[in-house]
This record gives sequence, C-alpha cells and structure tokens, in this order.
Amino acid sequence: MNYNEFLKAVSSNKDLLSAIGLILFGIIEYINYYWYRLNYGKLGFNIRILLNTKLQKSSINKLIGD
Repeated sequence: MNYNEFLKAVSSNKDLLSAIGLILFGIIEYINYYWYRLNYGKLGFNIRILLNTKLQKSSINKLIGD
C-alpha cells in the first residue's frame, strides 16, 4: 500500500465514523424530542441523574398525548 492509498483509506474511515456519529446523534435527538426528556438539571445532560431517575415524557409527547 503506497502513501496515496493509505490516505484514501484513512479518509474513508473518517467519513464512515463521521456518518455513524451523525446517525447516532440524530437518533438520540429524535428520542429526546419526541419520546423522553434526556436532559435533566440546570446544566443540561447529566448521566448520573439520567441513570438514577425515571425517564419523563418530552414536552411534545405530552402535547400529542400518545
């Protein structure tokens, strides 16, 4: 593998990781917006609070009223 082939492989891996990251972010935001409120506390996202409390419905979910 020469240097140019190596750069192409690294670039495609970065693109793949970026795409996976964006998809995961989109899924988390979809859940946060439509189903459950994932940000608790004054500082926003806190994993300890999220894991130790019951999930609350999001504002949109309350308005739609499944």
